[in-house]
This record gives sequence, C-alpha cells and structure tokens, in this order.
Amino acid sequence: MNKKVAIRIGITALVVLAGAGFYYRSHGTKRAGPRSEKSVYEKPMQLLFATPQWKVFFRSFTESPVHAVKIDDGKVLISLDSRASTKDDAGSGANHLVARFRHGSKIANHLEARVRVMSLKLDPCDSNQVQSLIRTTVGGFFFNTLSKNPSNVRGDIFTVIGLARSSLDKTPADTLSLKAVVLLCDVPCYLREEHTPPGRNPSHILFEKELGSVKVGESVLLGLDWVEGQKKFVFSKDHKALSEYVVDLPMMAPSKVGNPQVDVAHFTPNCKIDAAESEMTTEFSDIRFE
Repeated sequence: MNKKVAIRIGITALVVLAGAGFYYRSHGTKRAGPRSEKSVYEKPMQLLFATPQWKVFFRSFTESPVHAVKIDDGKVLISLDSRASTKDDAGSGANHLVARFRHGSKIANHLEARVRVMSLKLDPCDSNQVQSLIRTTVGGFFFNTLSKNPSNVRGDIFTVIGLARSSLDKTPADTLSLKAVVLLCDVPCYLREEHTPPGRNPSHILFEKELGSVKVGESVLLGLDWVEGQKKFVFSKDHKALSEYVVDLPMMAPSKVGNPQVDVAHFTPNCKIDAAESEMTTEFSDIRFE
C-alpha cells in the first residue's frame, strides 16, 4: 500500500489570492503536453504574467498541475500542487514555477529573501524507485565558463540556496533541509542528474552542502553573495555565513539569463497504486537583489 505523508501548516496561496496585487491562478490543465514529444523535459518556460519588477514563468510535465502566484507589497507567494501519472510505475513528472526579478543586464552580487514554507505535502510511491522531491530556492545564473558570447546556458554557473524535502529523508515530516548548490550547466540545466532528459549530458554539481534544517511555518532569511573578485559564493542564514565555495573555472562572460529568481519545484513519481501528489506553498518577503 502506498504510504502517504501530508503536513499542512497555515493557509495555501490558493486561498489567499483575493485582494490587491498581481496574481495568477490556474485550476490545472488536461494534459501536460503532446505525448509525441521526444522529451517533455525540454519544453520551454511559459510566461504567465509580468509586472514592472517581475516575470513569472511556469513549465509543466504532469497532467493537471494547480498553481498560483501572487506579488503584492514586495512579497511573492507561490503555490504549486502536482499529481503524477497513474499509468505506470516508472519515471516521474515535474513542475517548476519561477519568478525572475527584472535586474537588467547587471549580475546581482547580493541575493537575499526571507523564506517561509507555509505548507507542504509529499507522497512517495512504494512501487516506483524514483524519489519524491519538493524544493524552494533563491538564486540565479551568474557567468558563463565556455564562451565570451554564449548562446544558451551551457557552461553557465547556476547557484542557489534553499529548502528541500525528499521522500527518502529520515527527519520528521515537517522538516526541510537547508541546502546550497553550485551547478555547471548543460542544456537543459537541472539541479539533479536523475531529472536530465534521456540522451542529454547531465549538468555537473560542483558543490552541494547541507547547512541545517528548517521547520514548515518557520521564517528564515536566506542569503547568497557573489564575490566576483575572488570568484566566491557565500551562503548565509539570518545574516550568519554558513559556507562558501570558490569556482575554479574561467569567467568568460555574464550569463544571458542573469536575472535572480525565487522558485518552487516538484518532482513527483508516477504511481499505479495511487496518484502521488506533491504540494508546496512558499512566501518570499524582505527580498533584496543588488
């Protein structure tokens, strides 16, 4: 029998969208994309809406994702609810909802946001070896290591600090891991090798470190500093530096996707026994990208 883990604290964004501000809400789609696609993982991001400061994008690889975004008074509220396929017990579906800050052509050296996971739900599937994974991050693309005029993100350095939980975690069900990741991108650029499309080279994790844990409902100020002169990233929580990483690769050019971002993403296993579901609602506030 499929084991379920469901933790919900507070009110999801699907309930609090009323009122002032910019917002978008979807009740789901009939299908994630044409079945004939060679790899749905290579679908482009869909622009949902834009404000003077933000662009909000969504990419879906499951059948009926429900998603919502609200931007109001300097806060970004993101909610994502995903269900994977019940037709087989292999592979997984993924959904990604991202808000990118309009920062112009200049790369941000200081990224900071107060992050609070308001609710989460994480369903594993006993008959599928693929883990369930949900995450929320603050980060972005910084520079390219291969070309002075890059045409895409291949060779880009992508760095995030954020909160994640996997169905393999042994910690209490309301606990998320605080992690820092520095990635050397291939195309497409995914944080996990197991989510890379068949036939494509996976992106390479240069640095990954667990920095502690955070409870659902707890508010933490996450920081990411890029010290360009030293090619160094510094990761912090509540203004306290926790770790750093020096990139030992050439800086050829700024990334073409240099705008910093906040996001929520799900990777949900397909499951014949019972539809696996993932849900996460995250509030970002006190946002500073400089």
